[in-house]
Amino acid sequence: MNQFEQQKQWMQAAESEFEQQKKLWPKEKNHHEKIRELQLKHFSLFLKTGFPSVKNPYWKFNNIDSLLKRESQKTKPMNSEETISFSSLFPKSHKMEFHKGVLKENSLNNLPEGVRFCTWKNLKPDFPLWDRIINQNTLNNKEDGFYHLAGALPTDGYILYIPKNCKISKTLHIHFSFNESTNTDTSFLSLSNLRNFIFLEEGAEVTLIESTHSQRNITINSSTSVETGPHSCLKWLNLDQGHTHSFYLNQVQCKMQKSSFIDRLSLSLGSGLSRDIVKIYQKEKTKSILSGLTLLKHNNCRDQRFFVHHSEKGGYSRQVSRGILNDKSKNIFHGKIYVSPTAHQTDCAQSAKNLLLSSTADAFTQPELEIHCGEVKAQHGATAGQINKDEMFYLQTRGLEQKKAFELLLTSYMADALNLFSDPDLVEQLMKNITKNKSLYLNL
Repeated sequence: MNQFEQQKQWMQAAESEFEQQKKLWPKEKNHHEKIRELQLKHFSLFLKTGFPSVKNPYWKFNNIDSLLKRESQKTKPMNSEETISFSSLFPKSHKMEFHKGVLKENSLNNLPEGVRFCTWKNLKPDFPLWDRIINQNTLNNKEDGFYHLAGALPTDGYILYIPKNCKISKTLHIHFSFNESTNTDTSFLSLSNLRNFIFLEEGAEVTLIESTHSQRNITINSSTSVETGPHSCLKWLNLDQGHTHSFYLNQVQCKMQKSSFIDRLSLSLGSGLSRDIVKIYQKEKTKSILSGLTLLKHNNCRDQRFFVHHSEKGGYSRQVSRGILNDKSKNIFHGKIYVSPTAHQTDCAQSAKNLLLSSTADAFTQPELEIHCGEVKAQHGATAGQINKDEMFYLQTRGLEQKKAFELLLTSYMADALNLFSDPDLVEQLMKNITKNKSLYLNL
């Protein structure tokens, strides 16, 4: 079967699945009618865009063929010893756990006052900012077909609302696990679609952990819309770890209001294909830090794409990517910063570095700056290479064994990305876990 026929087959399967879902929609007119209207428009746009093809430059290094053909693969679930439980990694956080697409009943106990959280299936008009959630401005026909598929056929997802001047001291941890077969999988691609929204009102502050874990062959398609109000602060740690034949597709769109701050650290620990696409639209005196750390082995692939749009003066942005690659793994980074003619006094930078632990690992980096005004500070840089022999020699002359010297250099390299995150307690927990399990993550 050629690619065109494969694409046609999966499009037909998607249409069939959507028609089956429509039969389950309630016939009476109620608040669900607005949600269904939004899903219908998303699906209409999905039919126009379709699944990406190998000709799509954004899928150049990880084309769609491997995903579309994956359904015929017979794979065994991973052993629990091969993975780390994110749900127990952060014991001091408030946990909201989704297991096979269902939110655990006790997950919403003791939420901070004013904070609202609900699943996509339980969304009602009394939820704050209902109009914005169902507003058709969330539609964009230029987006990836998977983005619209998440909006058209949401298996589940969440909506998080932090009210004005609410400063949450306790970390919120949203965890998705897909460790067993589930009836919520669609009939094609073993697909779970997550449609999420995050809203921070003026002056709100929160540290959010979002983790996804799969021990089996599955495609997780997540789409998240974020709005940060004036003077708000979102510290966001995103973690994914999946089966070596699983796919994790994540798309984020964030609109930032004046003087708000978003700090997002993305850590990938080995899904077969992991794509993290983040688009941020910054206004006056906003600040964003997008950083990613990738630890890969086998034939796994990570694709990170950061886009930051500065439209007003005084903006600050950083894009940082670090990869440690073993075996035949591959890490792709595409970063773009756009500075409009009115975005004077912008300070922006990009940095991408990859450490290759084998001769067959690959790294592809494409930094891009598009600047349309003169009063701007901008820089970018990229490197790829193996462990520095001089550094190894220096450490060994100071009494360290070769293995210990090697591990110390790896730890230092990882810390370069992790220490950018502005929550030192979380960074410390991550470093302890990664250092303890380097052999698991990197096949050392």
